Amino acid sequence: MSRSASMPIGLEQRNASGFLQWPLWGLMLAVGFVALAMVDIQSLRRTEPFLVALATAGYAGYGLLCWLAWRIMGQCRSRLGGVLTLILYTFSMGCLFVVATVVYLILEYAYLRGYVPRLPFA
Repeated sequence: MSRSASMPIGLEQRNASGFLQWPLWGLMLAVGFVALAMVDIQSLRRTEPFLVALATAGYAGYGLLCWLAWRIMGQCRSRLGGVLTLILYTFSMGCLFVVATVVYLILEYAYLRGYVPRLPFA
């Protein structure tokens, strides 16, 4: 077998699913994203553990949804084209962020007014 017909040195086929593999930089980015969210929330003078946990979970969930949407949009890129895919992705993530922010503000208002029962440790 000639060298040109074989696979280049250092490139191997992946056996595991790409969905389950997270590169190290992706995990570091996720940790940094959650840490940034916690600092941002606490700088708004909200120190209630429930609200900090709610917003942190929201930021982490938003990051996960962005990653999943990027994976799905990557599969649609061949049919839609690169620019249109990027525009749709950016628009949909922006809309999702606005909706999530409004939901958080409603929950924060309800919690601060006493409509949501207080947690025993709060």
